[in-house]
Amino acid sequence: MSKIITAIDMGLSNMTCVIAEVDKGLPKILGYGFSKTRIASKKGSMPSLDQIAQAVKTATDNAKMMAGVPISKAIVSASWIVTKSTNAQGTVTLPRGEIGLDEIRRAIQAALYGAGVPSDHEVIHVLPCFFTIDEQEQVEDPNGMSGGRLRVDVRIISAQRTMLENLKKGFKLANVEIESFVLSSYASAIAVLNDEEKELGVACVDIGACVSDLIIYDGNSPCYDEVVKIGSHHITNDIAVVFSTQPAIAEEIKLTQLDITYEGNDKEMLYFQVANSDASLEIEKLKLKEVAYCRLKEICGFIYASLHKSGLAEDLGGGIVFTGGLMRLKHIDYFIEACFKEFTTRLGLPKEIDGMAEELRDYSCATVIGLVLYACGEFTNYELDSEKQLRVKKSTFVYEQDSDGYRTDINKNLNAQEDNILFNDQNEAIHTKQKHNTHKSLWSSWLDKITKAF
Repeated sequence: MSKIITAIDMGLSNMTCVIAEVDKGLPKILGYGFSKTRIASKKGSMPSLDQIAQAVKTATDNAKMMAGVPISKAIVSASWIVTKSTNAQGTVTLPRGEIGLDEIRRAIQAALYGAGVPSDHEVIHVLPCFFTIDEQEQVEDPNGMSGGRLRVDVRIISAQRTMLENLKKGFKLANVEIESFVLSSYASAIAVLNDEEKELGVACVDIGACVSDLIIYDGNSPCYDEVVKIGSHHITNDIAVVFSTQPAIAEEIKLTQLDITYEGNDKEMLYFQVANSDASLEIEKLKLKEVAYCRLKEICGFIYASLHKSGLAEDLGGGIVFTGGLMRLKHIDYFIEACFKEFTTRLGLPKEIDGMAEELRDYSCATVIGLVLYACGEFTNYELDSEKQLRVKKSTFVYEQDSDGYRTDINKNLNAQEDNILFNDQNEAIHTKQKHNTHKSLWSSWLDKITKAF
């Protein structure tokens, strides 16, 4: 049975909405829409509720008009949300000597409860890095294995509760409910990384308008993330100031005229015609390159420092994958290669999806395409999401029939019969109800009939 999903990426300069139909775990894009958020012009400040609502309404209306279907809820990412990440461990004993979904769930919850997340923060993700069974370390998926003790090392990502609540209020004004929050760098990585790179160890860097999102994989799960507060809009501002022009014109000059590898003479000029005007700008080509070059060196310097601060720089056998709107600059790949000589680097376009328009085949759309794939089951083997549900990428070979089709809510008692698990079966996230109570009621009904018969 197919379902409709909506993904919204709220960046600092643009908002993108994508509506897709998912059938057997495979998405098909039905419609998409864009709107301006213009938060970048205010140096990343929190937008008003009206600004959020207007941006959401514009993007969703355009997407709905194209798709021809209504929407009421969406999976959302907002790059300007301030997040905090911590590492934690959780250990549980295994009385039965075997590991199932309940044991994995208890270990992840133990790590969360022991992490001491600040009371004013809301958890967005709890991502297991690896499991340890007794003394056997670096186990990626322990389901179905035997042991006496299970430990999990997790990465806990949280955000200020008030920021998330205000974002929900803004979306509600546009008649859209936020179904789940997803970390921007996590979504981008889902869209551009491949399994081989993850196994070798890889970093994904999404350079947006005012921030650069870094996330590092060691195996199937992220083990480090950081937000560097500098991005491509800083280059735009520099061009606007140096050449005394408006930011919108500076942005167009950056994307259409700038060649970061230019090495000509300082007398060669660029003549830029201002749109909807008789005015034109005369710009020294070499000076334009030098202005952008200085800021790009600073951006790459911050990213380089963050990579080494993680302590994982030497483990990046898969190199660094760069994405985000900045990758549209002419010859930016050569510049990045020169700045990160010790690493293998490449630019990452989002993965191809059925029905994907040319406008979405862009570096700036990596996050929203990642959100679509996340909704289809392209997440880690296990994770607690922002709604405190355990997402499970179900194994083809090992599964637990007793737990088939329920999802976990960590706000409920661990032993409660109502506990549920959100499954991903063949890469499709599905919701079904727990069967224990049904089985119990059927047995009681049959027992009554047998008793009356005798």
